[in-house]
Amino acid sequence: MVGIVGSINNIPNNSKKFIPNMIKTIKFTNTEHVIQWNDESLAVASAIHKDKNPDTQPVFAENRNLRVMMEGNLFDYEESQVELIKNGHKFKHHESDAEYILHLYEELGNDAFKELNGCFIIVIYNSKNRELVIANDRFSSRLLFYYTSGNGEQLIFGTQMSSILVYPNVPRILDKQSIFEFFTLQRVLGSKTYYKNIKVLKPAHLLKHQKGKVEISPFWQMKYSKPSQETLKGKEYYSKKLAFVMKQSIERKTRRNHRYGLFLSAGLDSRMVLAASNKIARTYTFGNSKSREVELAEELSKIKDCKHVFLKRSLNHYLDLIDVAVKAGDGMFNFYHAHSVGFFKEILKESDVIFHGNPPELFFRGSGLPHKSIKLPVKNFHFVNVGKVVLDDITNENLPYKILKEMNYSLFDLNPEQLFNKPFSANFEETLINSVKDILTEADNKVVNIYDKFSWFDIYYTSRYPSFLFQLTNRQFIDERTFLFDNDVYDFYLEMPISFRLNKDVWLAAIAELNFDIASVFDANTDSSPFKFPVGFFLNKLCRVITKKLRLPKIRALRDSGYYSAHQNMTELSRCNQDLQKRLTEIIKDPEYLDPAIFDIERILEMVKEHLTGKKDYNMFLYALITFGRWNKLFGPNATNEGEN
Repeated sequence: MVGIVGSINNIPNNSKKFIPNMIKTIKFTNTEHVIQWNDESLAVASAIHKDKNPDTQPVFAENRNLRVMMEGNLFDYEESQVELIKNGHKFKHHESDAEYILHLYEELGNDAFKELNGCFIIVIYNSKNRELVIANDRFSSRLLFYYTSGNGEQLIFGTQMSSILVYPNVPRILDKQSIFEFFTLQRVLGSKTYYKNIKVLKPAHLLKHQKGKVEISPFWQMKYSKPSQETLKGKEYYSKKLAFVMKQSIERKTRRNHRYGLFLSAGLDSRMVLAASNKIARTYTFGNSKSREVELAEELSKIKDCKHVFLKRSLNHYLDLIDVAVKAGDGMFNFYHAHSVGFFKEILKESDVIFHGNPPELFFRGSGLPHKSIKLPVKNFHFVNVGKVVLDDITNENLPYKILKEMNYSLFDLNPEQLFNKPFSANFEETLINSVKDILTEADNKVVNIYDKFSWFDIYYTSRYPSFLFQLTNRQFIDERTFLFDNDVYDFYLEMPISFRLNKDVWLAAIAELNFDIASVFDANTDSSPFKFPVGFFLNKLCRVITKKLRLPKIRALRDSGYYSAHQNMTELSRCNQDLQKRLTEIIKDPEYLDPAIFDIERILEMVKEHLTGKKDYNMFLYALITFGRWNKLFGPNATNEGEN
């Protein structure tokens, strides 16, 4: 599926009135099947990819009182289903995740959700007692937005925040705190959205509505384990077990009769999928040209006899995907992370399901933590992420401030306060510190060291991480899966000692355990063997700094051409692409995009000039302004209920 929406209201037939417009917000291609069910108080609808069977939902119990609709996939429940059949449950459909949930819920009630392994949003309604139960998975892999009226009589929910905004009675009061977070950390923290009255359901939570009352509670809680000296194992144990749980996860997700593809970047994450699976038939790498990374991806693909497909970006690739990215991420993820938009017509010719390598580096390589840097006597040159993770100077007292400065994608040191008018930005830093403290409070009694407290924002709230937009946009066009979202993988992460998940050593050993040939291919991020110190990358980076300082145009042209990496140089794109610059200027100057009561338009225009002339690098600010501005035009306080076509 690609989305689910619904509403329950004590006013008869009021819920189904707005369902047609809600459905529009979760359809991105106009080729999806739409499933809908309603009675006098509840209306629920979902959109499903055309390759799915639309006839199995909603699923009704034999007495017709209980019914289930879901979005997502469940895995590895065959043995449990056999037990349910032994207990007298009768199944009408083959491989119906929703029907399995129905019978499991009949058997276990709310405890059923603890048993589910997969990525899902589940809606269960009991028409006899008018109880509505909504559950998401422990990763919050599907964002579920919800709004409740002041008296709790009405509940509106959907996998897009824009779905809720079709209701004219939903207040559109902007949350200043969330806006500050987005322009500082490139994400909105916790369960907040841009609107004060619309929230996101936290991971592994139940949302219940009955008789005008709303209750929200966890059915599972993330908690780190602290191995004792007796249970602590060595590197070999953890690398072998990591290889096992990863392989098991991918096997679970490839058991059905689909054509499986993989976005292969030639880094160390997506190659884990390739090493662990024999079902991947196609690999895909996109870029501006056939870079070194594409060459390495081709080399990796040959090892497993996969067909490799190079997807070439157009000059205006990122400009063309802005609206899709903004709508899919509800404006809370910088649009440039939607790399794959525009390629799915070609991908769907040979693949039904797409895997990718996001985002295990946060879990098993400590990439979200601060690292020591090797410094050379060259101004502004730091060889980052080579030394060990360092949090020695961080305490519980200064942790909130350190997180603001050191968190991945943070723009705090660029002074985001300058984007806003002074009256609006009053107490800017204090507001952000309080935001961070609120999240850290959640981690109390669930972590065993300050490393994991620092990581709480990235791990517990993985679906709010800036690059999660990549997954959100993928699933609008194709059945998207990641090997990381698996209960056994997650449990293993929580029991793995911090010392073994601070760098790539255990991760690389796990890939080698699965397939040494794949592990040995050069890492695209360093253009050197993953098993050796990246001397070539070190010298290449030094060369780039020197040529830039000396302004050697031919060498610099090679540096910026994308030869080394398939990743788009977003700073150079904003400085060279005139169409993108024109779009940026339009957004900045139009108050329907950026409200002058919030933003300092004059200062922002100065920042654009400083960026384009190379005096400053405000690249991320500019993309954030495009993202938020376009969202505000489509779904902001003054937008129409359905947004702009």
